[in-house]
Amino acid sequence: MLPSLPRVSRRASTMLSYALSLITLPILVVITILLPRILRLYVQVVYTPEMAASPNLMERIPVTLWIVIYVGVAIAYLADGAMLVLLGRVRHEQVFTDRSVACLRILSWCCIGEAVCFFYVGFYFRFSFAVSFAAFFIGAALRVVKNVVEEATAIKAENDFTI
Repeated sequence: MLPSLPRVSRRASTMLSYALSLITLPILVVITILLPRILRLYVQVVYTPEMAASPNLMERIPVTLWIVIYVGVAIAYLADGAMLVLLGRVRHEQVFTDRSVACLRILSWCCIGEAVCFFYVGFYFRFSFAVSFAAFFIGAALRVVKNVVEEATAIKAENDFTI
């Protein structure tokens, strides 16, 4: 039997999630700015020393790959914004509303969009296939959660009319 972890209040859990989502924004900005350096470092670590030492290493990376990577970053900004809106609604106890369902829909499509981006990147960097699968799985799980919240929202609206 596993030892039980201390329970965290719903409010504390929501505030922690909100704080983590807020922290994600400056991290995304730094990643956006440093992306060429990050990609160069990755290529130098993964590929042969001869290729990594090539002066035109970054020129070998296709333009379409750069576009897909930056589209993936843009999707991450959108997803973080949707998370912040959704967590704000949770903080104000407005979970079962159409706006919350819309946030979950956006999050699920963002995950699926990231899955497509990472799948494309996987043809250049094999590890991205695993990230693509994980993003797709999370997107599919969020679609299920969205459907559950949507149904609960409809039931809540029906109950509000009967009272």
